[in-house]
Amino acid sequence: MPILAIIGFFGSFVKKWAAAAVRFGTMLAISTFILGFTIAFYVGLMSLVFIALSKVNALINYINSYAGNTDELIALFF
Repeated sequence: MPILAIIGFFGSFVKKWAAAAVRFGTMLAISTFILGFTIAFYVGLMSLVFIALSKVNALINYINSYAGNTDELIALFF
């Protein structure tokens, strides 16, 4: 009889820890996905700003070269 009680105790102990490990693994996976998507979002946002600023810089250079004079006011403002 005491053997069944010991097996029952360790069985519930293992069941409780296995359920906790599964919950922890799920929470860790969700947190990792959220962190990865957040990093990807900010990297994409920074690359979008970089592309936009390079296009604005190219437009300002085009305007400066088309005007024919070497007025540095637009470049100084930028």
